[in-house]
Amino acid sequence: MKPAPHKNTPAAIVVGGDANALSIARSLNKAGVPVYALTSPNTRVRYSRKCRWVAPEDGGGGPETWATFLLGPRSDHLRGAVVLACSDEAIEMIVEHRPRLAEKYILEEGDDELRLCLLDKLRTYEKSVEAGVPTPKYWRIWSVADLDGIKSELIFPLIIKPLFSHHTRRIWRNRKYLAIQNYDDLHRNFSELQRHSIEFLLMEYVPGGDDLLCSYYTYMDETGTPLCHFTKSVIRRHPEGMGEGCYHIT
Repeated sequence: MKPAPHKNTPAAIVVGGDANALSIARSLNKAGVPVYALTSPNTRVRYSRKCRWVAPEDGGGGPETWATFLLGPRSDHLRGAVVLACSDEAIEMIVEHRPRLAEKYILEEGDDELRLCLLDKLRTYEKSVEAGVPTPKYWRIWSVADLDGIKSELIFPLIIKPLFSHHTRRIWRNRKYLAIQNYDDLHRNFSELQRHSIEFLLMEYVPGGDDLLCSYYTYMDETGTPLCHFTKSVIRRHPEGMGEGCYHIT
């Protein structure tokens, strides 16, 4: 039996995401929380019986559409709801519109500058180096002309990785990086990618199967105390080596 929602329980709006948004919708619904999904039409959470999907006015969905809905009159009945970002695009959208959103909704607390830092691969790796965390070698390249200056430093194979993963979804489907075997291959691919005006890093390739990937998650309060502990290991991805995780152990 699903518990009846308390009369003071606010609704939850999950923004963006896919499998993670579906998991959140199921969990909150089980706890008696009304859930609304503000996502693109092709996401799995749209078809869940555990939430109400918000159809985008423009038919496609995306950060601009989400912001228009949240800040416009169509969402007035959801005033006071908790807004949860479930994708990189949603995080950026909330950071951009935080002052106005905070007037209407309950937002997750936190340092917006730190959130943006964690989305940016270069800034993440720079912070890792500052903290003394072992980090693969990386090179920030601004143009094809810069390649000659670091040619002797490069270690092959290496990978070309976007600074912001979600910025490449329009040109890469189910791909997170490009594997590069030699300098000629690098020069050719980097020249092609620059046409799309997307910023990239060159990174040392660390070999190993998907089953070697594991991660730890927590949620800290304002004093820095972790409120939960959650670990996950990947068993299988699709496509292998870079795709979405399709079998995890948590």
